Amino acid sequence: MVETVALPIAYARHGQLLRQMLARGLPQSMLAQGHPDSFLPKILEDFEAAALCLEPGSDQSACGRCRSCRLLMHGQHPDYRRVASLEDKDIGIDAVREALEFLSYRPQLGSRRWLRVDSAERLTPAAANALLKGLEEPAPLAHLLLSSIAPARLLPTIRSRCLRLPAMPKDLLACCAWLVEQGVPEAEASQLIQFCGDRPLLAIRLHAQDWLGQRRAALEKLLELRRRPQPQVLFRLVDQWSKSELLPSYRELMLSIYGDMLALLQGLDKIRNVDYIQGLRDAATHWSVSQIWTELQGWLSLEQEQRQHLQIQYVLEDRLWHWASNGQGGGHGRRG
Repeated sequence: MVETVALPIAYARHGQLLRQMLARGLPQSMLAQGHPDSFLPKILEDFEAAALCLEPGSDQSACGRCRSCRLLMHGQHPDYRRVASLEDKDIGIDAVREALEFLSYRPQLGSRRWLRVDSAERLTPAAANALLKGLEEPAPLAHLLLSSIAPARLLPTIRSRCLRLPAMPKDLLACCAWLVEQGVPEAEASQLIQFCGDRPLLAIRLHAQDWLGQRRAALEKLLELRRRPQPQVLFRLVDQWSKSELLPSYRELMLSIYGDMLALLQGLDKIRNVDYIQGLRDAATHWSVSQIWTELQGWLSLEQEQRQHLQIQYVLEDRLWHWASNGQGGGHGRRG
């Protein structure tokens, strides 16, 4: 269970919308889209608790007092199982097979068994096919809820067998206000949400890690590299990023930079790094749209390259030399 989160009104209403499904009868297979660092995990947990509750309220919310609610709260519910990507690894076939076997037994407490698969896009091909078989031949009294940041990466046959839950709202003002309620200064909260979007749980973690200070330092060094492509400056940046737990955020910073340059070239006004717009506008004049698009694809692949245990320092060197040399790369005297 995630830590207790008091949802902003817009997101609480979305949770109520999902719980209304309980009165109409639940489908056996469902699919929710959202990021793990959004309010979606909390919304789904409330939904699941209500579905398993033995004494739900008139609004279909979980009572929080019955045996089912207490067991679920302590992670000991006999009719609930959750499968997720562990240590940033893909979800394998063994985990799926064990979960489907769990679903095949009759409920011990209430009227249903419940399986949730988080980050379902991380299913291996074999695991996805095993899950598909479970969807094709569902066990009685069993419910399966998939959550995914990228449902398009799921097998079409999996998507077609799941009811798509209503999309969450995207209320950035509510997310910003929520951060302020958690003790984040208003100016910092606004900047964090500008970077994180509707992922307030990520914004909270980045606030604790002084991300805004790290971001400013990174942008200054990146623009310095544009002005004077010095190998030692680049190598220091690579060493810092590759050893930092903030590497995913540095990756997203680079994606936002190239996205801003693309917007500037195309005359769009949706800029994420507004405080560095002049430096990015100067940099954009040296790039073509196709070059920027190629760099975006390169930084997008960094997450997968990490999972493949590639030498991430060499990958970062190559990406950052492309940044320093207008997408040309090469000729930078890579370290031996």
